[in-house]
Amino acid sequence: MDLGAYEKGVVDLIVAKMTLKAGRSRQAVADTFQANGTCQAAPADFTAAENILVRVGTFFETLAREDFRQSGSKPVYAYRRTTGLISSLKLDLSKHTFQMKSRKQDLTGLIAPLPVVLEIGDYCAYGLADDEGAEDVINGKKYVPMQYLYGYEDALRIEKISCKQGTEEGVVSLTLQGSLAAADLVNLSTQGVTLTWGAADIITSQLFTDKNNGKYQFSKKPSTDDPSTINVTIDYAKCTFKITAKKINLGWQASPVTFRMQFAGYDQTATVPID
Repeated sequence: MDLGAYEKGVVDLIVAKMTLKAGRSRQAVADTFQANGTCQAAPADFTAAENILVRVGTFFETLAREDFRQSGSKPVYAYRRTTGLISSLKLDLSKHTFQMKSRKQDLTGLIAPLPVVLEIGDYCAYGLADDEGAEDVINGKKYVPMQYLYGYEDALRIEKISCKQGTEEGVVSLTLQGSLAAADLVNLSTQGVTLTWGAADIITSQLFTDKNNGKYQFSKKPSTDDPSTINVTIDYAKCTFKITAKKINLGWQASPVTFRMQFAGYDQTATVPID
C-alpha cells in the first residue's frame, strides 16, 4: 500500500492506544485489533460524506455512511457489523475522538509502525502507531504478535536474556528467550540449525527432534570433554524459541552481543546488551 498520498497535506490522526491479539492458531481466523485516539473531523465532514474509509497497516475497509447510527441529535455516530474488517467504529465529532474494533480477522503481515488512516468524505487523517520507544502505543509493554508473520516473513526478536559468568573465564550460563517467524517452515529434524553468540557457536548445524505441531527440540548433555548442557526449543506454531546453555565456553564477548540463528534459508540476527 502506497501511503505517500496520505503523508502530504493531511490532518494528523493520533492513536492513543492500540491492542493487537493473535488467534490461538494460524489455521483459525481469530486475530483482533482495537484502537482509540483523536482526529479533527467536523460534523459537516460526516454529513457530507458518502463513505468512511478505514486503513490499518495494509488492511482497509470502506463503510457506507448510511450504515452508521447517530446518538440522538449529538454528532456521535456508531457503526456495527459482524462481517468485514471493522466490527465497530464510533466517531464522537464533538470530542474529536474515534474508537474502532476488529475481530475474527487474519492479520498476517501486520507489522509496526502501523499507518492508520481515517477518511470521512473529503476529510483525511493519517497517523502512525508505534511499538517501541517513547511513542509506543501498541500492547503496552508487549509487542505486536509475532504470529502475524508466521509463514509470511523471517523475523527474530529477543525478549528475555540472562548471561552469568562462571568460575572460569569465558564460561557462562546463558538463557535466551524470544519470538521468531519463518517464511519457510522447514523441517528442523532434517535441516541443521546453527546458533551463534557473538563470535562463538552455541550449536553448529544440529538436527532437532520433531515434537509435532511445529515444535522442535534439541538437547545436549555434559560429557567428559565438554561439560556444557544445552537445551533449545523452537516452536513455529507459537512463534517462540528458548535457549538454555549452562557451563558453556563462549569466550569473552563485548556488549552488545549479536545473536544469530540460521537454518536452511533462514538467517536472522538480534543485538542485545549484556552489561
